[in-house]
Amino acid sequence: MQKNKINNLIKTDYCLAYNQNICQKTLNLKISLLTINDYLNASNNLNCTLTDCSKDNYLAEYSLNNQSEYTLNSDNDIYIIQNGLIKTSKPEEKHNIRPVITLSKNVKITKGSGTKENPYIIV
Repeated sequence: MQKNKINNLIKTDYCLAYNQNICQKTLNLKISLLTINDYLNASNNLNCTLTDCSKDNYLAEYSLNNQSEYTLNSDNDIYIIQNGLIKTSKPEEKHNIRPVITLSKNVKITKGSGTKENPYIIV
């Protein structure tokens, strides 16, 4: 991304730890990793749980077809998405990352379909 375009990214609060569905710890970042909460919310399955959220979840496809990926975590545990499931990991294990950004509401898509071959062009 060009340096002058970084202003289109806005800082977003990412929740790292929940207690009874209330966020207890946040980080305010421009670039982050996918959170577990974002992954769960991407499913159309109303019965989606931490142990199985791959059904009707558009974010599960990557881990089902490729390799596991890190999520943004609390300080104490390392969570990954592997084969569409949320699992814990050991610090020495290696996984992919999926960068997450939040764009300013003023950003417009001018071209592209969002695929690797035809990425979005934004202004």
